[in-house]
Amino acid sequence: MGKIYRLHTKDSDQTRQLLIGSLLAFESLKLRNLLDRIEEISVDNIDMISDLFVQLDDLEASVYYQISKERLEVIRKLTELVDTGVRERVIQEHLYEHLWLLDPSWERATHTERMEKRIYNALEGVYQNLPENERNSRLDIHYATTANKHVIIELKRATRRLRTPDIYNQIYKYHEAATNVLIEMGKGNQPLEFVCLVGRQLIDWSNHGGKLRSDRSLKALDARVVMYDELIENALKAYQDYIDSENKVGRVYDLIMRIRDEDFRSMSP
Repeated sequence: MGKIYRLHTKDSDQTRQLLIGSLLAFESLKLRNLLDRIEEISVDNIDMISDLFVQLDDLEASVYYQISKERLEVIRKLTELVDTGVRERVIQEHLYEHLWLLDPSWERATHTERMEKRIYNALEGVYQNLPENERNSRLDIHYATTANKHVIIELKRATRRLRTPDIYNQIYKYHEAATNVLIEMGKGNQPLEFVCLVGRQLIDWSNHGGKLRSDRSLKALDARVVMYDELIENALKAYQDYIDSENKVGRVYDLIMRIRDEDFRSMSP
């Protein structure tokens, strides 16, 4: 009788990830082979195109489901960071390369060194001319292009309490500086979006209707204020809703679900 190997939960999870990764790699290779045969398509085998679309949809749904599950785990780890300073630091370090934390439709940012340098120089010029208290409130600033728009994200120190007029005046200057750069580079018709990350509610939000007025005034500059906690909560909800509502049970998707449900804690050689 063969030996029974008991795997720890960590080992079991690693086994699942290895199998899922291998499955997706195999399906991608198979799809690539089908694409290589595209020249064979004629009136007699037009069904091959339909087969390609079916396999592509199946693979895309499965890959994105897997990505969403992994992102959800990352976001849950963020919710476990009770220390405000630690959470602020983690977001500061990783937000730029993971803009999906702010918006699921914002995937990987595209980088153009020349454009980035021009924008950053323009923003830095504005920053240096701000009053000292406004300069001290800034933790970091990022620029990226994603989802066919130029995005500028300013991270405020989580402990600072700010007012909408201060943020509005600052973003107005950033907007003007960035717009001038885009015009100079022949991209003046491309949209800009500003996101200001704060740790605490703005002072004027406590007034009756203050939050609504704040949102409306900033929207005029294609800008919005997001709290650090709100960023995490919104991302958690977006990906959890996707996972809960996903009902595309294709062949690859079904295999992934079976692997996830399989108990690898005991295995026979």
